[in-house]
Amino acid sequence: MIWPPDRLRKIVIQERLGLTKDRIQQRRLQYFEHVVRMDQGRHPKLSLEGYVHGKEAEEDQREDGWMG
Repeated sequence: MIWPPDRLRKIVIQERLGLTKDRIQQRRLQYFEHVVRMDQGRHPKLSLEGYVHGKEAEEDQREDGWMG
């Protein structure tokens, strides 16, 4: 029996699809290489590089704690 009944664990899905750790790592590396080759303005590339434009984070936070 799969627990909880309405969800499948990641391990079960990986076994059913025949995915191994090596294959998963290979796909992650392929995606990383794909993102590295993207144009600078693309969102995945911006997320990967993690650069924030503007003021320093402390100065840029609003009083309620949200960035904006």
